[in-house]
Amino acid sequence: MSMTMLLLLLMMMMGVMMMTTTGRRRRRTVVVLDQVVVVVVVVLVVVVEVVVVLVV
Repeated sequence: MSMTMLLLLLMMMMGVMMMTTTGRRRRRTVVVLDQVVVVVVVVLVVVVEVVVVLVV
């Protein structure tokens, strides 16, 4: 469980950094794309957690 929590924190940090950097540089469409990417990353993290729980 500690590994999954670390992965969650890393993914959240990456998402926040991506949104902040692109928010400074570019326009609204890129921000929307970043939100979609963050949602996809969150879904992937949830899937990984489920797989780990099932395997363990």
